[in-house]
Amino acid sequence: QQAAAAATTTTAAATTTTAPTTGGAAGATAAATTTTATTAAPNAHDADVAPSAKPPPSRCFRDVAPLPFGDAIAKLFAIGAVPDGRADIKLPHADDALLFVRRVERCWRSDVSQRPAVVALVARCGLTDDDCLALVAYTMEQPYPAYSLFNGWLMGDRRDDHVRAHVAPFFVLFYRALEKLPRQRV
Repeated sequence: QQAAAAATTTTAAATTTTAPTTGGAAGATAAATTTTATTAAPNAHDADVAPSAKPPPSRCFRDVAPLPFGDAIAKLFAIGAVPDGRADIKLPHADDALLFVRRVERCWRSDVSQRPAVVALVARCGLTDDDCLALVAYTMEQPYPAYSLFNGWLMGDRRDDHVRAHVAPFFVLFYRALEKLPRQRV
């Protein structure tokens, strides 16, 4: 729904190999490899907005070991604060984590996981149960819209140990699941 995305354009590596065509011993080959990567600035579309100096979550959270889905949600829901300047985000209640996990699991196992297209996608992409639960959780509104708290912390500038300990476990699951999905051009 409200996922933050960075614009990245990458030209894949191209390799050319040429073998000699006239006489002589085999083995004289020439190879050239070129890789070009360009990353657009986060606010390239708006010159009046300065880019943030905070490290992106994919780097900031890279050394965090993944937790099981239920534990990752419990950590996120236990963060104890909303991001600065985000009065629109309400903290979940203490019992919401378990209720949320049960609702996500019930939704995944009773309806979504049985759809033929989903079964094929899970098999083709090698998605685990935790990957699928993280993807479903991101779309859930009830009993608590976890995506709003998650996105709020990702968009904020705070990356201290407290935020890392509470946001990173779900980020790792969610990002890993997204990385396994096929790329789509829109």
